[in-house]
Amino acid sequence: MLSEERIMAIIKRVCGVDITLNTEILAEGRLDSYSLIYILSELEDEGISIEPTSVDIKRFSTPKDIIDLVREKSGSV
Repeated sequence: MLSEERIMAIIKRVCGVDITLNTEILAEGRLDSYSLIYILSELEDEGISIEPTSVDIKRFSTPKDIIDLVREKSGSV
C-alpha cells in the first residue's frame, strides 16, 4: 500500500507544495481535470487504479479525501 507521505508527494507535485491534508484543493481551483488525470495516472503507476467516472468528484476535495479513497481502493480501510 502507498504511504500517506507518497500520496501527498504526488498531490503536492500537482497542486503545490504549500498544501496540507485539509486544503480544499478542489474548491480553491488547485485541482482541475488535467491535474486530476495526472494524479490518477501517478497512482495507477503505483498500482492503484481509480476510474474517474466511477467516483464522485467530491472524493477529491482535499488530500485527505484522496488518501482515504486510495486506502479504500487498495483494500486497506
